[in-house]
Order: sequence, then structure tokens, then C-alpha cells
Amino acid sequence: MPGMDGFAVAKRLREFSLTYLIMLTSMASEIDIIQGFEAGADDY
Repeated sequence: MPGMDGFAVAKRLREFSLTYLIMLTSMASEIDIIQGFEAGADDY
């Protein structure tokens, strides 16, 4: 996504919404998964 990655979008979404958030990505390293959950994802 231009200008913003999925982790940043998740953080921004969590600021105002409790919508269930699933991150679907090809980035599957342990660090990416941890970063996704820390950003507010409910599942990765």
C-alpha cells in the first residue's frame, strides 16, 4: 500500500475501532507475526 503498511493501518484502526482484524500476508517470519499482534491484529 502506498504511504502506509499493514502494521500502521492496524495500529490506526485500533485507535477507534474494536473490529475483528485478521492480517493476511505473505510475510510469515516470527518477527512479522509478533509485530502484527502488537499492532492489534486478532489473528495473523
